Amino acid sequence: ATLAVTSIATCSKAIVVSYPETFLQTGSPAGGSGSVEVTVRNLNAEGLLSFANVWGDSNLTIEKVKISGVRSIRSSTDIGGNVIVVQGTGLSKLTIRDSQIVDARTYRNAVPLTDDGVYAFNGAILGDGILVMDNVTMQRNQTQGAVYWLGGTVTIVSSRFDGAQGVQVTNGTVAQIVNSAFSLPEISDPTDQIIAMLGARVELIASTVTKFVSGQGQPLRTETGGTIALEGSAIYGGMPSPCSPAAAGCNLPAYLATRGGSFTADDDSWVLPVGSQDAAALKTLFNNANLRTAEPALPSSPFFPQNVIPLVGGALI
Repeated sequence: ATLAVTSIATCSKAIVVSYPETFLQTGSPAGGSGSVEVTVRNLNAEGLLSFANVWGDSNLTIEKVKISGVRSIRSSTDIGGNVIVVQGTGLSKLTIRDSQIVDARTYRNAVPLTDDGVYAFNGAILGDGILVMDNVTMQRNQTQGAVYWLGGTVTIVSSRFDGAQGVQVTNGTVAQIVNSAFSLPEISDPTDQIIAMLGARVELIASTVTKFVSGQGQPLRTETGGTIALEGSAIYGGMPSPCSPAAAGCNLPAYLATRGGSFTADDDSWVLPVGSQDAAALKTLFNNANLRTAEPALPSSPFFPQNVIPLVGGALI
């Protein structure tokens, strides 16, 4: 079966009041729904509880859709309660293309997994299977993570994450992030990072990640066998969180590998030395003596898109 929403009639000054439900749900938590393909296109969705919940082996395509002002207030124990914007559980494929997710918020906190700052994200986009994001903007979201993917593959191409928090991949997920930019929030949150854990791998290709004020594993962290590989990418860890040099938790590493996590980088990648992680330490951490670390390269600014545009005459141009 195929459901395609290609146009939506508009109604001026209308107020619709109903029990808060997810806008779209396909399949069944119990399974057995068969293969379902759903396309949502050319839609503005504002002020929803959540946008879509996809179960079973359904395929969902979201194209030319603006999702704004989601307020996820449901308990995580409710059916579908983990959905913030889009959730795919066991789905074959979730594709988001030429779309925006802005000003979304959840009132649930990320869950601490370790005593040294590893958290399970909530994620505006949550699931497993195949995730494709092409020309997607996520902006000004407070969703305890932009993407949380728990197995399968992730492909993010030509997308922008501006104050939308980070990406967590786990359970052997393989993620490719290509020609994309992350401007992580200035105020530190445990989900303001890109983190690969439990054997997952993130390949950052021709992409830029900035964090104006760095923190522990912010902007990059690997954990429990996870790997982050840089290919022609630039990483700006920013200044360490302001604190007294003698204070506990001061000068925390912006790039952190723990419990078997690792980093690699090619000769065309650049990483900003931060605090105790000087150029020599970074070349060791990223397993490349030719890692580029010279300054200046990117502007020292919290503002997007200026902070992801290389300085003319700097180390990158």
